[in-house]
Amino acid sequence: MKTKITCPCCGQEYDIDKSIIGQTVKCEECETTFTASIVLGKKSPRSGKKKKIIAVVVCGVILAVAACFYPKIKSEWDYKKGMDAFINHRSDEAFNYFKKAAAFGHPGAQYELGYYYSKRDSSHYDEAEAAKWYHKSAEQGFCHAQSALGYSYLKGELDEKDEREALFWFQQAAEQGDATSQYILALCYSQGLLVPKNVEEAVFLIQKLKEIYDDFFEVEKMYPLIIQSGNVEYSIPILEEAGNMGFSEAYYRIGKCYQTGNGVEPNLSKAKQYFENAAELGHRIADSELIRIELEEADERVRRELDRPIRF
Repeated sequence: MKTKITCPCCGQEYDIDKSIIGQTVKCEECETTFTASIVLGKKSPRSGKKKKIIAVVVCGVILAVAACFYPKIKSEWDYKKGMDAFINHRSDEAFNYFKKAAAFGHPGAQYELGYYYSKRDSSHYDEAEAAKWYHKSAEQGFCHAQSALGYSYLKGELDEKDEREALFWFQQAAEQGDATSQYILALCYSQGLLVPKNVEEAVFLIQKLKEIYDDFFEVEKMYPLIIQSGNVEYSIPILEEAGNMGFSEAYYRIGKCYQTGNGVEPNLSKAKQYFENAAELGHRIADSELIRIELEEADERVRRELDRPIRF
């Protein structure tokens, strides 16, 4: 029968025959002489040392993982608390939460902090701090901060006026789907501001805006771009859709296009139809336009009657 014995000096284990128990043996590892005996419940010193090392390594890994994820978890928590305070009009509380989250690198909180610092009527107003936090957020790819930076460079409010920087940040934000930046860029391309005039690019951005603005209230923001893009043939279907959603101004503008021949063949009959559609939705100018057209047509009929030769 075999059994295990352990050297009391180095902890080396040996399988020996039970008949040797009680005899003196020599450890091959450390050459220590000891009496072979079975010690129940006693653990090997080497085994205990290994477990301690493993425990230290595991604790180190846990601490490293915690150190890695703690800032993100904490910043997200503070950001949500800040947004809740902001929505419920607890401005100072929101500011403090955003400041904590921003310090941990949360891009949304950095943007909100920049916004607080940029408000002239705020007790926190500080242009340098606003520019600093907008930049930090924008460099992390937060589109609202990129748009805010573009506007800042365009107007020279927080940073020195720089149209090239303004265009860069507007483009960065627009690529991520920021509607405000897409709107500004479409306006730039349609009028040749900051960039050479490019109708195709303006129309492309208008199409993106059309996908974003689903309700007729928001379509109103698109109208100047739709007409200024110079592509009326494309614009009319968009305006038609806006009119179908209840936006009376869209019908009125289509009517004006057909009335004046702006991008389409003049067609007074179609113009009247769109003016009528707009008037039914409560558009007063369209209603006045209809009355004016009817009076002009009545005058024309009277003039024709007067020009006809009199028969006796």
